Amino acid sequence: MKNRIIRTSTFVILLVFSIIAFNQSEAQDFPGKEVQLLVGKDVKAKEFKEDWEKNYHYKNFYKKFDVKNKKLDKFRTRPFAKNLYTEYSKLVGKEFKVKNYYETTERYIMLELSNDKIGTLFYEYDPKYERDYELTVIGGLVLPEDFYCRDIEKEVDKFTNKIKYNTPTENGMYYNKYIEDGSVRIYLYIRQRGSTVSVNEKGVILLLENGFKIEKPNASISVNVNTGGSGYMYSAMIEIDNNDIKLLLENKITDKRLYIYDDSVDSISGMKLKEYLKCLVKLEK
Repeated sequence: MKNRIIRTSTFVILLVFSIIAFNQSEAQDFPGKEVQLLVGKDVKAKEFKEDWEKNYHYKNFYKKFDVKNKKLDKFRTRPFAKNLYTEYSKLVGKEFKVKNYYETTERYIMLELSNDKIGTLFYEYDPKYERDYELTVIGGLVLPEDFYCRDIEKEVDKFTNKIKYNTPTENGMYYNKYIEDGSVRIYLYIRQRGSTVSVNEKGVILLLENGFKIEKPNASISVNVNTGGSGYMYSAMIEIDNNDIKLLLENKITDKRLYIYDDSVDSISGMKLKEYLKCLVKLEK
């Protein structure tokens, strides 16, 4: 049995390497903690489609930043100020050169941006939350090959030598990889809020961007009171097989359903989950 599992895992790894080699140079905009990758790049203020998005952005652009004392006056130095935000029409599509960056006493990093007509602006960059990012990199960024792999945590049971890898959570989902006595298993943990309580239910469905589905009709679902908000929190942990892995490496998850409770998965989270799975497959090959 162990030999069969090992041979199967080796086959999947060889298959995945060809997929990884094809996709590893995919360009991105958000460098996370690797903010130095932005220096020297041409960027522009991101465009938004919905009116509420336009009214909410841009909130991170400033005219002045005290480089020496690392101080920012958030309420007096917004360019083209409109209430607490920069007027959307004044910055949308404007291009800048990233000249430098400055670490602050908080978690934020100040980017120094230059535009021939506007002059110098500063952008408050949060390396943790991509959803707050208001810049697009012209031509994109080619991230280091192990960029997403750096966020994966490893645990070793000192009594059994069982190895467990954990990925960060995205949109209520994360992966685990277990290695024990030559056996390799990968699981996907999924959470979804529901408005009513249903117990002893089963069934998980994932929709992928290519139109295919991954269905696990016998997957057990747990339910608990949602301590972080209203309603109830449903959760399931499903083991993904070789066919599932192939589909998930080639396509982003777009929607998830636990029993009758479903939600969409935003594109950023779908992309990250795809990248994390690539990393897991390579680890301990």
